Amino acid sequence: MKKRTVAAIVTDLGFISGNVTSLNNALNAFTSSSNLTTALSIHTVAGTLKTAITQGTKDVHATGPVSEADTTNIINLVKGFQPGIISPLTNIVTKKPLFDGAAIVGFGSIVKSDINTLNNNTSAFETALVNAAPVIVFLLDG
Repeated sequence: MKKRTVAAIVTDLGFISGNVTSLNNALNAFTSSSNLTTALSIHTVAGTLKTAITQGTKDVHATGPVSEADTTNIINLVKGFQPGIISPLTNIVTKKPLFDGAAIVGFGSIVKSDINTLNNNTSAFETALVNAAPVIVFLLDG
């Protein structure tokens, strides 16, 4: 595995943040009259977000332990786009009846599968970040 740097993790976080925004935009575009193209864009963006999160996890593992200053920077970046994560989750819950009732057979199941995959990938990324950080940062951050 090629050694990575904190700069790669920061870049990954930028890609993740941008893809979270793209997912929310795709979810916002989905209505009861949406067609297959609109539905597929949600699935496509979810796949792109999965790829970004997976790359972030790989880069954290390839970077290894990070300094206290780098960890603080990473935490601040995550906190910066954390509110943007709430909107897509709210959209998914709110639009579940639309997904389940869509003219596209099985679309609700596809969305559910995408969400489960994103949850698993996000958990792996979070674990990698926590394992790379010095313990002292978590004691100080509360």
